[in-house]
Amino acid sequence: MAAPAGIERRPWPACGVPDLACAATPVVFTGAITGWPASSWTAETLAEAFGNYPVRARFHRSAQAAATEMETQGLELETTIGAFCEWALGRYDSSSPLASIPSGSTGYVAYQHFRHIFDPDDAR
Repeated sequence: MAAPAGIERRPWPACGVPDLACAATPVVFTGAITGWPASSWTAETLAEAFGNYPVRARFHRSAQAAATEMETQGLELETTIGAFCEWALGRYDSSSPLASIPSGSTGYVAYQHFRHIFDPDDAR
């Protein structure tokens, strides 16, 4: 992918990074996450590896509502990573606690708790 006009591309790790910060010049670093284990995760692999971990998830009625609602106005539920991934993939049954979330809703897992879940040595 070509960088927009006037934006330089540099491979990561790049020499001169401190110089760029002082120059206030936009730059795109390429390859910075190559080899990062999380870059290959899918909802399926995440659920398989960490499915039983409890998390808090937030839901909003729709993408449009999420754009106008404050974060705290959405519904917050305790669930597991596996159940959330199944919900996100649309593969849950009526017995799922997330089945009550209205169709078309948006949701995300509260990321601030992930540091308690993921052991850096266990990042598959």
